Amino acid sequence: MKTNLEKLFIAVMALTFLLSGCGQPGTTAVSDELTDDEIENIVRRAEALELTRTRVRVTPLGDPGPTLRSEPSIAEGAPRRYIMDDSVQPVIDAGQAELNIHYSDPLAMADTHVLVKNAVKEIAWQHGRSVSFMAKWNHNAAGSSSHIHQALSDSAGKSVFYDPNGAHGMSRTMEHALAGLLEYANDTTFFLAPYVNSYKRFAAGTFAPTSTVWSIDNRTAGYRVVAPNTDAVRVECRIGGSDLNPYLALASQIAATIAGIEGKLELEPEFSGNAYGAESARSIPATLRAATESLRGSTMLREAMGNDVIDHYVRCAEWEQEDFDRVVTDYEVKRGFEQA
Repeated sequence: MKTNLEKLFIAVMALTFLLSGCGQPGTTAVSDELTDDEIENIVRRAEALELTRTRVRVTPLGDPGPTLRSEPSIAEGAPRRYIMDDSVQPVIDAGQAELNIHYSDPLAMADTHVLVKNAVKEIAWQHGRSVSFMAKWNHNAAGSSSHIHQALSDSAGKSVFYDPNGAHGMSRTMEHALAGLLEYANDTTFFLAPYVNSYKRFAAGTFAPTSTVWSIDNRTAGYRVVAPNTDAVRVECRIGGSDLNPYLALASQIAATIAGIEGKLELEPEFSGNAYGAESARSIPATLRAATESLRGSTMLREAMGNDVIDHYVRCAEWEQEDFDRVVTDYEVKRGFEQA
């Protein structure tokens, strides 16, 4: 028998994938819609970021040089039932792309997340390239995220989040849901950012959030209301990195949403302006250690998932930190080998 969660929740995940050029040097085909200047700019940016040790030549489709069009691109090769039309697009940095995945119920969406990641890696391998889902693969490059869009509908498929008379078209139920996500944002952070590296992504000026506030069309906020004043109004969580476990991330987001609805939590005023410089805004935990302590003390998640589950993942987080702490990093060697 399906639970109320399975009946009611529709999750949409916008997966921002980092498709890095760290594989073998060679040639790759690009869209013939790019101009020569745009292609040259991509190459210059790639070299500036030291994406490869040797020059990677980007070949226009019309060039007589070799291309890889015999192998599928991400847009062509990824499962079409999951990828929305015209949804594969470049983002901030060279080699970085965004995939928008068609909405579904939470369990199916988590399955799709895993399937698409593996498909992208296989397609990249066919092109002699590597794909990384690290949240922050290079400190000079933008991080990669996994944004979660959440809406709520009744058994007839009608949006429960929409009220034409509410602020921004939000119903009271949606306000309670968003209030729950904000109230328990620190509790759920580990499930959105599970590694030491995950927290390197949370930096001002990078389009990654640093504060757990909500706003309308404001990409400096941790939570964003999307499609306001329409029956497609929904909540976007912008905290998650591309390295998250989708099953745990969605479960924790739903748990916080339910806690907000059942507790009838009141939604705080909308944040306006640049959240990076807001001293009063609540901060996302800055380290894995901080997120681990928030998870350990989360009464809400313990009630939703059980003590055994939370204790297991607290120990998982601790082990991740312990393993990192014992390793001598390249940074330490570079800084101290001669100077210490």
